[in-house]
Amino acid sequence: MRIVLASALLVWLWCAPAFAACTDGVDCYCDRVDGGDLNDTLLLMCEDFENPGYYSGSPNFAASTGSLRGEISAWALTHQNGVGSALWSPGDPTGTPYVGPQCATAQQVCVGLKEYCSAAQGTEVGVTGDGGGVNCWGSASFDANDLAYADMQKTANLDYKAEITDLAGPTTELANGQQHLAYRIPEGQGRTSGLVGVHPFTSSDTIGITIAMALPSNIEDSNILTLPWKFDEWENVSGSGLKYNMFPFGNSLCVDEPASGNMANEFPFCPFFGTQQSSCSTAGATQTVGSISCNSTIAWYLFADGALWDPQTDLLPHLDNWICARFFIENYMTSSTRARLWVTTPDIDDRLIIDISTWDTTQGRGEFNEYVFGSYSNYNDDTINNPTGPWSTETTYRHEDNIHIRSGTPVSCAQIGFGAGAAASASMAGGSITGGSAN
Repeated sequence: MRIVLASALLVWLWCAPAFAACTDGVDCYCDRVDGGDLNDTLLLMCEDFENPGYYSGSPNFAASTGSLRGEISAWALTHQNGVGSALWSPGDPTGTPYVGPQCATAQQVCVGLKEYCSAAQGTEVGVTGDGGGVNCWGSASFDANDLAYADMQKTANLDYKAEITDLAGPTTELANGQQHLAYRIPEGQGRTSGLVGVHPFTSSDTIGITIAMALPSNIEDSNILTLPWKFDEWENVSGSGLKYNMFPFGNSLCVDEPASGNMANEFPFCPFFGTQQSSCSTAGATQTVGSISCNSTIAWYLFADGALWDPQTDLLPHLDNWICARFFIENYMTSSTRARLWVTTPDIDDRLIIDISTWDTTQGRGEFNEYVFGSYSNYNDDTINNPTGPWSTETTYRHEDNIHIRSGTPVSCAQIGFGAGAAASASMAGGSITGGSAN
């Protein structure tokens, strides 16, 4: 009976009623964190994806002063843009776009991010006719959406087969929001996606990040996990241009090669950190929870404790649902670095699954100074990683929301919108940020 009651309580805590929608620039999560009633004096970056220009507001996703499609879009003005594979190429979208100019430039790419445009989004932007149907880019742009690598979704479902419905998770959208970012890996040869945005911040040797993330129910069926699928990355002050850091999520293999298309044992919690070449060592590191190893001489890998995190039982039942991760790395580039990772799911409440201390990172690549929005599929890379195929068989999404990065203890998952009842109401009711527990 005690176990049943505990499970029932956890379900009640997770299934919260939707909050009233917030107003961007006034009372959305990041407004409250950056100068509002939840003001964070250690804030490095906050993104709740509520900027209306990301979806259909002004300046919208295609805004331009000339032929560089998207150069003054809300996304470009906020985060800069990513690399060529994620941007519009000259001549795209084909024909005459319904929204914004065609990319017409002698340069390799335009500035604008390739953003998926649903029928509902097209209607909201003001497109009529064909734009109100399947594709809102233009009548000749039948492949524009298929080639898009990012989708700003509005009260969207995490079900990859759905276009616009409702989210599963603690609220309709986290912390009163209406929008979130969904990365897309289109199916097939050469559809790799890439880095879709870069956000610089003041360099720091201590980072606390809290983030909501969700994965789709077709993640194994699409075979995207057969080779590394890279998540968001971090740049170091060394300015190497090699984004050799991923946390709290690593790439999909976690070094532990899975059966074709299936989740690795630690997936997705295998953060890694780039070292200066030929300098990787784990000597002296205390592995209290989880483990650490070197990937050749290139990077340190941290692994979730297999006794505390099993994707087959802890993640697979919750695909198409939000989960929350908190990662805290202290004193990077010293001989006394400590890294910890906590995870929250519908069944897990802030469980510590990695704790590595007395870790010597003096041979790292420098303090962190950029957050890189990214999604890259080695499996669909037909030039180096997988030239002969086969390639992914279904479009695969990854969803993110309410990213809070600070130079201190990460805030709680409850603060970014998880939980319900008294706990959730209190977390969103106001007051200063003190960070989550880091015991």
